[in-house]
Amino acid sequence: MTATEGIPGGDTQVLTQPVQNTHARMRQAHLVAAARHRCEAKAHDQAVRTHRAAAAAGIGDVATHRRAVRVYEAARDEHLRAAALAERMAGDP
Repeated sequence: MTATEGIPGGDTQVLTQPVQNTHARMRQAHLVAAARHRCEAKAHDQAVRTHRAAAAAGIGDVATHRRAVRVYEAARDEHLRAAALAERMAGDP
């Protein structure tokens, strides 16, 4: 394993940054991850509402819609937990 392995483009300048800049970059990365998880949770929540409405209206196979609701609810909840964790990992400004 090389020192630049896993760094996009093998950017060696990243390795020589002062620690405080690295911490700021890590914090920003965690905040971005939290925002992405919240967007995913929102999309899963929309899928939950859509499948619930379809099941209530009797569109298609109702049992399949109900299973989809459970799957999307679980995915939504996982993304919300991941967002909260990423925010905690970002720490205080």
